[in-house]
Amino acid sequence: DSNDSAYPGATEVTADGIDQDCDGEELCLIDQDGDGHAETTGATFGSTDTTCTSTGLASIHVPADDCDDNDVAVFPGAAESIADGVDQNCDGYELCFTDADSDGARSDDGATVVSPDMSCAEAGEADANADVDCNDGDASISPTATETPADGIDSDCDGAELCYTDLDYDGYRPDTPMPVEGDLLCTGQGLVGASTAGGDCNDTDATVSPAGVEMAVDGVDQDCDGMELCYVDADNDGYRPPTGDTVPSTSIECVGEGVVDANGATGDCDDEDASRNPGASETYGDGMDSDCDGLELCYADLDGDGYRTSDLVQSSDFDCDDAGEAVADAPLVDCDDALFGVNPGAEEIEGDGIDQDCDGSDGPKGGCSSLGSSPRAPLGWLGLMGLVLLGRRRRA
Repeated sequence: DSNDSAYPGATEVTADGIDQDCDGEELCLIDQDGDGHAETTGATFGSTDTTCTSTGLASIHVPADDCDDNDVAVFPGAAESIADGVDQNCDGYELCFTDADSDGARSDDGATVVSPDMSCAEAGEADANADVDCNDGDASISPTATETPADGIDSDCDGAELCYTDLDYDGYRPDTPMPVEGDLLCTGQGLVGASTAGGDCNDTDATVSPAGVEMAVDGVDQDCDGMELCYVDADNDGYRPPTGDTVPSTSIECVGEGVVDANGATGDCDDEDASRNPGASETYGDGMDSDCDGLELCYADLDGDGYRTSDLVQSSDFDCDDAGEAVADAPLVDCDDALFGVNPGAEEIEGDGIDQDCDGSDGPKGGCSSLGSSPRAPLGWLGLMGLVLLGRRRRA
């Protein structure tokens, strides 16, 4: 009652330590996170603690400038964390890492830039997850950049340069470079620049390069063209011609695809016919040297009457039409291949003791015949010779 400003119905003064309206409470400022800064709205809370020093309360002597009263680490004067999307010091700005060349990678010196928003996504800014840029003044250099071989620049910031090699010193380099640390100019032993000719498919063998001399059928691609010189086996029967002809093949082992290696058997006399090679079986009398031995086996027709036997004779010209030879389709079977007039197509001379038509008898086919009903008088030697001569004249 000694304070004329304190009475029921008086206006309560916030957080001054006096209960002006005599309701037994003081209006305290709110400091929910207890960081010594009341929230910026000036919101109050009625408390029986007239000193407003209890947890979550603040007196009038505490500044009402906390931009996030739910985070004890956020208040004016707090240490600002870089690029975390939180305005710790309540200045309305965020500290972002510098990305001076705007290539998406942040400066390696930890430099920062003030951003008017919390995203750190504008040009010149980078967040905490960004890769570290080894050259923040060149947008072509960053950890995500593509390394250019042997240009003296560490484009991808990995501390190494892609250098070409010429380990066998043949003047040619492989097309794929290798990473070399600490030598951006690629001056180390066995290292060369991009100006050295490429295409070396074996950098440990000086005989192998695009200038190498290809050796046939050795399983090595000396000239680095991706091909091997293989022996020709056009019909793929595993035998090659004796000429030793070669053809480029993508099979370095010279297997298949119409080629054979050095172990492939030679002597193929027809490399366009897989049925003809030194391992094939000879077919008799077909006019073809199937087994490539330079000979043909013909059926025998020794008397040259056009009828053959099952006997075989060798021929060197393969046509089986020389004297004493017959092809497979010549008619069978000559029952006496020593006599021209004896064969299945000959005319039988009865009673001469010779089976001219090879039917197994000395008479007409189907049985013997007689001259009339009475027995024939025996022929003398001259008579018999006359009949033989007559028969030959008829055949002629």
